[in-house]
Amino acid sequence: MPEPVEHAREAFGAQNPTPFVIPQRDDLQTVGEAVEFLNARDWIHKNSKQRARVGVSAILEWLALHPGDSWQARWESSGIENDVSWKSRIMTPYDQSRGSAWGPGTAAGGVGYLVALDMVRPSYEWLQSASGSLKNLPRVVVGHRDPVGGEQVVAALRDRADRPEKADRHVRDAMYVLACIMGRTGKTQLADVTVDDISLAISARKAVGAGPQTGSLYDAISILGLLPADAPPRFRDLRKLGQLSIEELVDRTGIKSRRVRNFFVDYFRARAHLRYSTILQLVSRLVQNFWVEIEMLSPGIDTMDLPADLVDRWRDRIKVVQYGTNKGKPRTDVGSITLGVRRLYFDINDWAFSDPERYGDLAARNPIPAHDTKMRARMHRARRANSHQRTRERLPHLPTLMAHVEDQKRLFKAVLEAVEPMEESGRVEVSGESFLRLGIDFLTSKGSRYEAGNPPIHVRRLSTGVIFDARAEESTAFWRWATLMAMKETGCRIEELEELTHSSLVQYRLPSTGELLPLLQLAPSKNDKERVLLMSEELTDVISAVISRVRGTASDGRVPLVVRYDWSEKTYSDPLPFLFQRSIEGENRVINRAWTLKHLNQVVEEVGILDESGNPVRFHNHDLRRIFATEATMQGLPIHIVAKILGHESLHTTTGYAAIYDEEVYRNYRAFIDRRRMQRPSVEYREPTEEEWEDFLGHFERRQLELGTCGRAYGADCVHEHACIRCTMFRPDPRAEARFVEIVDNLEARIAEALENNWLGEVEGLQVSLAGARDKLERVRRKPVSLGIPILREQP
Repeated sequence: MPEPVEHAREAFGAQNPTPFVIPQRDDLQTVGEAVEFLNARDWIHKNSKQRARVGVSAILEWLALHPGDSWQARWESSGIENDVSWKSRIMTPYDQSRGSAWGPGTAAGGVGYLVALDMVRPSYEWLQSASGSLKNLPRVVVGHRDPVGGEQVVAALRDRADRPEKADRHVRDAMYVLACIMGRTGKTQLADVTVDDISLAISARKAVGAGPQTGSLYDAISILGLLPADAPPRFRDLRKLGQLSIEELVDRTGIKSRRVRNFFVDYFRARAHLRYSTILQLVSRLVQNFWVEIEMLSPGIDTMDLPADLVDRWRDRIKVVQYGTNKGKPRTDVGSITLGVRRLYFDINDWAFSDPERYGDLAARNPIPAHDTKMRARMHRARRANSHQRTRERLPHLPTLMAHVEDQKRLFKAVLEAVEPMEESGRVEVSGESFLRLGIDFLTSKGSRYEAGNPPIHVRRLSTGVIFDARAEESTAFWRWATLMAMKETGCRIEELEELTHSSLVQYRLPSTGELLPLLQLAPSKNDKERVLLMSEELTDVISAVISRVRGTASDGRVPLVVRYDWSEKTYSDPLPFLFQRSIEGENRVINRAWTLKHLNQVVEEVGILDESGNPVRFHNHDLRRIFATEATMQGLPIHIVAKILGHESLHTTTGYAAIYDEEVYRNYRAFIDRRRMQRPSVEYREPTEEEWEDFLGHFERRQLELGTCGRAYGADCVHEHACIRCTMFRPDPRAEARFVEIVDNLEARIAEALENNWLGEVEGLQVSLAGARDKLERVRRKPVSLGIPILREQP
C-alpha cells in the first residue's frame, strides 16, 4: 500500500509526475566529444579534470559495447543498475588495456560527471542504493546546475539547526536528494523542484533500504518560501495528513475493477464505526493483499467467482510480503488474510440475498474452505508458542538492561554536571573514567555553527575516544531510563505511555488509616476502557523525576502543553500536559513508539545480549508487557488480577502473554477447568462481592506498621518473617526518621559490643540489619518531590 508521503504527492504541488518532461541532451554522441566538452568546463577544478576525463571515458567506452541509440538507452540496456560489481566491471578492462591503475573509485566519480552533463539519468532507486559510492554527486551536479540554490539550502538548514552535528547531517541528506532529483529529472534550478520530486526520491530511498526517510530538502525549500501555499511547513507534517476517506483508502491500492471497487467502498462504509486503524487493516487484507493481487494474476477480472487454480496461485503469492519495508520476507499472517477473505464472502452472499438488485451479481462460491480455519488455529498456537519462547529468552536479561540504563543515566548526569560549569577545555574524572571537555575551538575548527544561548558541550570519552554532546547524551539517557522503567513497572502499551498526562495522576485515601495511595490512570486505548493502577515506589520515583524535568523546560514551572499525533488513528490531540515529552530542535514533542523501540534495542546492543546465532536480541512492541505479565504471575498474582492490570477483557489473552506453562500442560489444565466449571454452579465464577472487595482493601490496612508500611502484594506471605528492617518491600514513613536514627545507633553499638566480646556469630546478622536500617534512613531523608497531582475544587 502506498505510503502517506506518496498520497501527499497528489495533494501538494504534483506538477511533474513523469521524470522525463525535460528533454535529455543528445549532442555528445561520441566519447571524444564528451571528453572534449568536459575538458572545457570551468566548474571542474583543474586538479580533478584528469580523473574526471578518465572516469567518463571508461564508462562511455563500456556503455558503447551495449545496444541503444543514445547514452541513456545504452545505460538502461547494460544492466549496470542490477550489477553490484559495476565499478570493477568498468575499470578493470580500462586499466588492463592501458596499463594504468585508476581503480574502481574512478568509475564512481565518472558517473557524477555524466549525470551533471545530463548524458545519463539513473533511476532514483539506483542513485539511492549507490549513495555510498557517489560521494561527488552533490558537488558536481548541484555545483554545476544551481550553485546558488545549493548555497541557499545549506544556509537555511544551518540557521535552523540547534546542534552543529545535526546541521551537517541534514545538509548532506538534502544536497544528495537535490542532486538525485536534478540528475533524474534534468531540472537545473532549485526553484523547479516540487513536492512530487521530493516524494519520489525519498520513497526510493526507503524502497532500497538506504536509510530512513529524511525531509531536510523539503524543510529547506519550505524555509526559502518555494513550496505551494497549501503545503505543510515541515516534512514531518507532510506525513500527517489526517484520516483519508473510505474512497481514498480503497483507490490508493490501485484497484482496477470499478464494480468491485464500489462494493468495497460500501462494505467499509458499513464498518465506519470501527477504529481508523482497524479500517486500514481491513483494506490492507481484503483489497491490497486479496483483490489487487487477484487482478495482478488475472488482469481484467470483474467477478468474485474465482477459479480454483487462480486461488491456488494467489495463496502461493501471499506467502511472501509484496509491499512495504518487509517486502520479500515470508509472511507470518497468512491465516489472518485467508480468514478475512472467508468472512468477506459470507458477507457478500448475505448482502446479495438481502439486496439482490445491487449485489446479486457478486454472489459466489467461497474460495476459502472451512478447514482453513483449523489451519489458522494451528498457526495461532505456533505463534503463541513462539511468543512464549521469546518471553522466556528475554526475561532473564531484564535486570541487566534496567541496571544498564540506570548506570548510564547516573553516569551522563554526573558528566554533564562536571563539564557544564567549565569555561575552557579540561579533563574530569567521573565514576573512575576520564572525560575531556573540548572547547569552542573544536567547533570552529570543524566549521560548525550553533546557537549562542545553548551550544553543545562536546566531550571525549578517553577510554573509547568517542566524542559526544554531553547535553544530548544526558537527555537520551534520562528518557531511556524513564520510558523503560515506566513500562517495566506498569506493563502498559507504548501508546498508553505516550498518552500519560499530568492529569493521569490521581490519589485515593484509605478511609480507615488515612494512607494516601498514588494511582495512575491509563487512558482508553485498544479496548476503549480506562484503568487505574496502584503506583509502586519505583514508579513514583520515575514519574516524579519526569515531572520535575518537563517542568524545568517551562518558564511558568508547569508541564508544557503539547499536541500529540496518533500515528495509528491519524489524528491530532488537543494541547495536553503529556508527561513523556522531550525537546527536539527547540520544540517539545511526545516520545513515540519508534523512538522507544529504537533505544530499547540500542540498550540491548550496548549490553551485548546475543541470541543463539550470535546476533543482538531484538525487542518488539509488547515484549516488556509480556515480561511484566509473566513476572507478575510467577510471583503469585492471580491471573484475573493480571488481566485487569493489563486491560484484557479475556483471560485467554492474558494466558497468552504469561509464558509460564508448557503449551501441552496448559491445554490439558484448561480442559480440566472447563470440565469442572460445567459441573459447578455458575455463581462461583463472578465479579467479587462488596465484602470480598473490602477484604482486598483491608489488606492495605494490615500492612500498616510502626515505622511505615509493607509493600508485599495482596495475598502474599511475608518472606522475611517480619524482619521489616531488612526487607526491601518495607516502605519507611518519613515521619519516623528519628526512630531510624535510634535504631542505627543501637545496631552500631551492638556490633561494637559483639566485636569486643568476640561474638562473631552475632556480628554477621547485626551487620545485615544495620545495612537495612541505613537504607531505610537514607530513603526517608530523600527530598520529597511533589507530583503536582491536580485537585478538583468543588464549585461554589
